[in-house]
Amino acid sequence: MHHIYSLAPSALVAQVKAADTATSTQQSAVDKDLMKVIEKVESLKLDDSIFKDSAFASLQDYTVILVPQTPGRPNPFAPLSGNQAPAVKTPAKKR
Repeated sequence: MHHIYSLAPSALVAQVKAADTATSTQQSAVDKDLMKVIEKVESLKLDDSIFKDSAFASLQDYTVILVPQTPGRPNPFAPLSGNQAPAVKTPAKKR
């Protein structure tokens, strides 16, 4: 079922129904839940009038193109070679 998401919703419903008869009771329950969700999504009606609205038409695209960069160090928390801080000595306790 790895390719199932590339199908049209109606084809997906048909495939899930066909697979439902060949699966276990537990899998059938999962498939039925999936079917309910798919049927709800198929019944959605979207109002596309927003795309014709002048406020939507006046929106500007502020997309920033990111330039690929070479990655930094594999471990950014590792000490820098040659730039290590001197070890701090703590005074010994006197008895």
